Amino acid sequence: MRILTFTFLLLISLAGVANAPALGESGTLGQFQGVWIGDSVISQRRPQGSGLTARDFDFAVRQTKNGFDMTWKSLSHQGPRRIRAQFVASNERDTFTVHGVDPPLARTETLWAKMEEDRLVLYLSSLDGNQRERIARYAFSVSNGRMTFKYTLSEGDLVLESVEGRLFKAKVVL
Repeated sequence: MRILTFTFLLLISLAGVANAPALGESGTLGQFQGVWIGDSVISQRRPQGSGLTARDFDFAVRQTKNGFDMTWKSLSHQGPRRIRAQFVASNERDTFTVHGVDPPLARTETLWAKMEEDRLVLYLSSLDGNQRERIARYAFSVSNGRMTFKYTLSEGDLVLESVEGRLFKAKVVL
């Protein structure tokens, strides 16, 4: 019920917004547009005692004139939270900088997105208390109407968390 409520509210907020042409030359944002809900999730490295279900991840994208808006739930147990971000095209090809984030990022966090071939990839960089950089990376691909994703949290070459899964596009009738 919670996901249906989220989907309904998201669709209401997106109503009346025209689709913009896809940005970037290597891939298209249009294939990612919509509300996607977890179908299966495979946790490869997680802290002991943490449970993860298929519906723990959902993802919504709305293409805008200069980029896209995105809402998702972070998968990290370092700080799980629902994030809403507005991305705009940068001067660098197929790269999007964040224009606004809710909740606001900490001073030590940086968020950006890239189209890498046919994948939409989000990066969230942060510094821990010892000034070590951690990178959360979400890579999304769409094929045959299904989305796959891979999330990794790494510190240098060490992978701290890794989650893979499939999402399906929500079908909502208003």
